[in-house]
Amino acid sequence: MTEVCFYCGVPADSVDHVIPKSLLRDLADDPQALASLTAAGRVLEVDCCRECNSRLGNAYDETLEDRRTRLK
Repeated sequence: MTEVCFYCGVPADSVDHVIPKSLLRDLADDPQALASLTAAGRVLEVDCCRECNSRLGNAYDETLEDRRTRLK
């Protein structure tokens, strides 16, 4: 089965890091902030297409729904 883009539904050929890697690197010196962002149960990656992934860039959104809304 082919995975589909979480945001638009076309075939996925990429992975969106919901919490951008650049933000995680920036917070490496703040263990409390890093722990709150990566808390158990939080989705860290979703399958997506390259176009959606590119449009999202390295911006951070509080929820997946916020990310989806920003793309629209």
